[in-house]
Amino acid sequence: MGKRETAFLTSFWNSILERINETSKFLQSETIDLGTAVALLKSLLEFLTLQRHNFEQYNEQVNNFCSKTIDFEEKRARPPKRKADDSGEPAIVLTDRDKFKIDTFYAIVDTIVADLSQRIQVYSEVDRRCSFLYGDSSSTKTTESIKSFVEFIQLM
Repeated sequence: MGKRETAFLTSFWNSILERINETSKFLQSETIDLGTAVALLKSLLEFLTLQRHNFEQYNEQVNNFCSKTIDFEEKRARPPKRKADDSGEPAIVLTDRDKFKIDTFYAIVDTIVADLSQRIQVYSEVDRRCSFLYGDSSSTKTTESIKSFVEFIQLM
């Protein structure tokens, strides 16, 4: 692999997509109920959230793909445009590694986590309202679920 970024993203996406694929296989089971599906999605969310702290791990795995001498691609730094109210302090200049970490790695992880969180929120609400369909009919949770479902239907 010619670029460190390519090797890094290959390692990162391989890890992420393997876990998503395994979760997806379980979600497609014919016998899975919504409560279990929500738990699986929450587990996936936790895994993805933890990936934000694994930048160094993926960076080390890159050494298996390419030599340690290949570094993150250097891009020409543009001087920031100064405005009248700017202080005289010099602008913060990030290394190429830190730019990649912030602009690419964190952006990917944060986007995936945000999107999955939204989906989990919706599925959790549906599960809360419809858990009476697969719960113990004598429990108070089932009674609350039925009441929530009836209230929802009346609002429609």
